[in-house]
Amino acid sequence: MLTIRLNIKENAVDRVMASLKAFSLDEVIIVSEDQSFSDTQTYLRRELEDLQTGNPELLSHEELEKSLEEVLGKYENPL
Repeated sequence: MLTIRLNIKENAVDRVMASLKAFSLDEVIIVSEDQSFSDTQTYLRRELEDLQTGNPELLSHEELEKSLEEVLGKYENPL
């Protein structure tokens, strides 16, 4: 499947969306982009570039475990 990114003036959005909805879901999927999407895309592009250039920031097994414990500790619900 091919992804196309469009810049559409606000007054034309409704007409474009109506046109796209004429296609079935197996033909066209409408993907909304928000700031979170753009931030994640930028982050992943940088990570990929680091991998391709041989400069990734790697963690040891111990560092990974420590980081995971910190993240899990923030979201665990104490009983």
